[in-house]
Amino acid sequence: MGSIIHCAVLEPERFKNDYVLGDFDDKRSKAWKEFVKSVKEDGKEPLTKKDTELVDALKKSVQAHPFAKAILEEGDAEISAIAKDEKTGQLLRSRFDFLPSKGGAIVDLKTCQSASPRAFGYSCKDYSYDLQAVFYLEIARLCGLDVSQFVFIAVEKTFPFACGVYVLDEASMDRGRKKFREGVDAFVRIKEEYGNDPWPSYNSSPEELTLYYNK
Repeated sequence: MGSIIHCAVLEPERFKNDYVLGDFDDKRSKAWKEFVKSVKEDGKEPLTKKDTELVDALKKSVQAHPFAKAILEEGDAEISAIAKDEKTGQLLRSRFDFLPSKGGAIVDLKTCQSASPRAFGYSCKDYSYDLQAVFYLEIARLCGLDVSQFVFIAVEKTFPFACGVYVLDEASMDRGRKKFREGVDAFVRIKEEYGNDPWPSYNSSPEELTLYYNK
């Protein structure tokens, strides 16, 4: 569903071409199964009536937010970018949800349970959105893009489908920079030491992991 919502909001023309809306409520019905088979034979993806209603609600919510609507008005969606880390030479890869034509920002669309500032702040900590923002901005810089802001558009997956637009404060970005540097350095160290051998895993004890990452 996340991919469907991204496509509907960020690539509406592709959404119209790639997805077929079916007037079905029950996926267990014979009619639904026949519909799915027919749609997939045409290289497209089927949507139930419930799926369609959810996608429409989220899309309308994003479009009704003045800042979200403005920043998504013109640009390119789903852009892959690859660059080399300046310190280690490690290849870094990202996929930007949306790059506005006017430049200056990377836009990332998030679905969530609550789009309130407080709740989204907790999500940033729980899912390391600070690291994502720093990681993507660093790759954009290395690729020579004129980008200075990472903008989150958060939209709720359930009624009332509220939408919020956020940028992280400098303290959050500093935490993200620390995570980014430590993460890339640790990855390169372990890759050089273990290569194709088994790497340390989360099944290891905290003491073992500490030894690996502090070498």
